[in-house]
Amino acid sequence: MKKFNISILSDGTGETALAVLKAVLVQYDHEKKVHISRHRNIRTKDQIENVFDKINKTPADKKLIVFTLILPENRILAKTLCKEYKIQGIDLLEDLIQNFDQSLESKEKKAGILRVVNEDYFKRIEAMDFFLKHDDGQITSNLNSADIILVGVSRTSKTPLSLFLSNKGWKVANIPLVYNIPPPKELFEVNQKKIIALTIHPDYLLKIRKNRLEKFGYDPAGGHYAGKEQVYKEVEAIQALFYKQKWPVLDVTEIALEETAGEIVRIVSKRMKIPIKIY
Repeated sequence: MKKFNISILSDGTGETALAVLKAVLVQYDHEKKVHISRHRNIRTKDQIENVFDKINKTPADKKLIVFTLILPENRILAKTLCKEYKIQGIDLLEDLIQNFDQSLESKEKKAGILRVVNEDYFKRIEAMDFFLKHDDGQITSNLNSADIILVGVSRTSKTPLSLFLSNKGWKVANIPLVYNIPPPKELFEVNQKKIIALTIHPDYLLKIRKNRLEKFGYDPAGGHYAGKEQVYKEVEAIQALFYKQKWPVLDVTEIALEETAGEIVRIVSKRMKIPIKIY
């Protein structure tokens, strides 16, 4: 039984070449005959030469190198080494790149761009998952894992802001603060620089809460939830907590969501001394 070694040489993850190989090999009886190895993040002359030297020293009846290299100088080097070592090579991107170079305006070619795009995508997915688990104070045991923690009374746009920011790649937890009920102790144990306090004018909050009661068929004048005295006390008490803890306070009264989100990112990035990241 002849041994067929296929080596993937990529400046990224090699997933593109692997997917193509699998699509082709499924048409053949290749079990126990074909061995595929991947050489990832190969972007320099020395790396390419080292990989070819390693492949050349690996025993096999037949060898094939499939490469997905973006930089022209790296593709030329790979082809030259294939001839030198007398190994069959396939430039998987050559025809596409040549065609696109003739038909489209070319950007500066950079290795590994697809990987960066994929990493950003998965960061956003991870952030969205984090938000769903930490919305409205559902989980407080791992607040240290959050990039941003939003606190405020009910109806201060904590959830919409968390959703918006998580879609930009930020891991956001939000915790509702309820009048006369102590906040979770974990809130005071986490890095306080991650916390942003949201406030709202009592009259505006009162209007929102009355509308919400009407929407669900309740008497807008009834109960403490939409009582004027209760709302004023609630906002005043929560703001006293904000100033005691020295949390940055943002007033969301009639402010666009995007504007508030941008200010949250600016404040947290400055306090945590990290670059402003919007994926």
